[in-house]
Amino acid sequence: MSSCCRGGQMRIVGIELEGFRGYLTSSYVSIDTLTVFAGKNDAGKSSILEAMRLFLDKGKPDVSDYSVHGHGTIRITCTFADLPPELVIDQTAVTTLQDEKLLDANGHLVISKTWTRGRANPEILAHALHPVVDGGPTLIGLKHAQLKSLASTLDVVAELEDRRVNLNYRQAIWRAWEAKGLSSLQPTIIPLNSEDGKHVASALESVFPLFHLFQADRLGAESDEVAQDPAKLIVKAVLDRHTAELTKLTSDVKAEISELLLEVVGKLEEFAPNLAAKLIPANLDPVWQKAFSSLQFVDENDVPLAKRGSGTRRLVLLSFFRAEVERGYEETDEWRRGVIIAVEEPETALHPDLQRETVSALIEVAGLANRQVLMTTHSSNLVRNIPIAAVRFVEEQQGKRVWSSSDTSSERFVLQQLNKAMGTFADHNVRCFFIVEGKNDIGGLLALSDALQAARPTEYPDLRQMETDGELCFIPIGGCGAAALWESRLSPFSRPEVHLLDSDRLVEGSALKPEISKYLARYNTDDHLSSHMFVLTRREMENYLTIEAIEDAFKGANPMFPKLFREAVEGHDWGYVDVPETVARVLHSLNSEVEWSLASDKKRSEKESDVKRKLVPCFGHPSVAEALLALGAERDLLLAVATVADVAA
Repeated sequence: MSSCCRGGQMRIVGIELEGFRGYLTSSYVSIDTLTVFAGKNDAGKSSILEAMRLFLDKGKPDVSDYSVHGHGTIRITCTFADLPPELVIDQTAVTTLQDEKLLDANGHLVISKTWTRGRANPEILAHALHPVVDGGPTLIGLKHAQLKSLASTLDVVAELEDRRVNLNYRQAIWRAWEAKGLSSLQPTIIPLNSEDGKHVASALESVFPLFHLFQADRLGAESDEVAQDPAKLIVKAVLDRHTAELTKLTSDVKAEISELLLEVVGKLEEFAPNLAAKLIPANLDPVWQKAFSSLQFVDENDVPLAKRGSGTRRLVLLSFFRAEVERGYEETDEWRRGVIIAVEEPETALHPDLQRETVSALIEVAGLANRQVLMTTHSSNLVRNIPIAAVRFVEEQQGKRVWSSSDTSSERFVLQQLNKAMGTFADHNVRCFFIVEGKNDIGGLLALSDALQAARPTEYPDLRQMETDGELCFIPIGGCGAAALWESRLSPFSRPEVHLLDSDRLVEGSALKPEISKYLARYNTDDHLSSHMFVLTRREMENYLTIEAIEDAFKGANPMFPKLFREAVEGHDWGYVDVPETVARVLHSLNSEVEWSLASDKKRSEKESDVKRKLVPCFGHPSVAEALLALGAERDLLLAVATVADVAA
């Protein structure tokens, strides 16, 4: 009897631990597309990642995983969203999690696994809003005969179209209970270890997110997962995409092997019938991933990557993340399942420049479709580059692990806890904070600075060198609504701040949005004399690019791009065109038969994000610096860059 799910890339929105290592009592933490677990050493950050791997990879806990003063059980509960629209659990009968009454009040799937010391397999339970009858069973664990008997008692057998399928009986029984007023929806714990419950669990396991953990340094054995992990994740993903073909191949090969083995047993019967009667083929199911278990990277001298230095191994991981970003933007539907990439202490064994590059790459991966990124850190310098909404802070309070986040507490409280426990910018030599709206703005300003250095090296600062030397710290705030948060975060350092904001104007001279005006008013006080505010005259930074720079960046994708792009912007005021949307729309018209307006909001958003990323290098085009230097009143962008040098002097 086969069980599977169709469609949907599930993602985890929360995990709860109890009895696992330092988590003696129950502790819950929410999970987002990007989640950073921060706290002191041995606070319990890595345990979250290990527990998630244990749950998703069908692992078995070690003796040391059980809490020292616990009761010999480990319970890990994961909450999932973006659920598969269909499940096949009863031969070829199709159902849904909603129809099986397996969702909680929020429409989420909540599954717990409980391991008991000395038992081989965990108990699997669903926590759902489920029909309950006093003294009645949960139907999904009943055998066919039991369901048939219950349906007969309720006189609903006649309405069943197919009496061979268990889920038809369940649906009819639930309807009858509801019609007679016998049942009510109540939070219920539903075992999934027998009958159709077991098939549901099996179907869900097949679409749980792929999980891969990049752990902090350890001994350099040739089988070291730190060295092999990038290759292993790729192998796992490729095999997952070919599940259907491998299942068929396995079935065909098993049948042929079984036939040949039974022929051997048949011949054995002629000589030793008693022995032949005891022999049956076993262990015929292959583990495809083991076929590639020896896969590893080696250099030109056949030295395994595991034997190279910590920094080298981490550089390979950085390259993997970068490749993941490039592939993700090009093939957003590549994965059949969601993917969770978990990284312990990405700052380990890397130069500060590469630490920033690694974190930047991971943030980009988290922005891709169907991906989630989890990180642990005890570095305040890493946390400063992370949106506060993504941070989860853990500490021990009276023997219990307690998590704080912007979901459970105010952002100001989370920042206070971080500053108290981890310190902030320890031993820094920051001379200026450059506050911008997003990470693409940072890349654009660095590229522009490179071009200005080539054109006017004595007039404008080298932002890239200042950042490398630790004198300049970029802060991507993610919008004007974060003013209060960042004010409290940066004020203790008493350093000058340069703020550069998009105007978001749609036409020249129009009023600023209320949130921008409010942001400016907040800093236009005697308390912020060292804060220098700049609002772009034009719509956003991309409106300071030249058409020539954009054409050079995208004409390689299609030689028709320059012509169509000029036609798209002709007659419009270049300073207020939505540049990323226009570029994305033109590229879409060259590569798709579907009208741009008919594409889904998600698809359009993904393509615009891809374009914004690809526009970043355009700021280094010589024509951009030349055009900016020739501007009159609209030299606000250059003035902001020049101010960095003035205030940092």
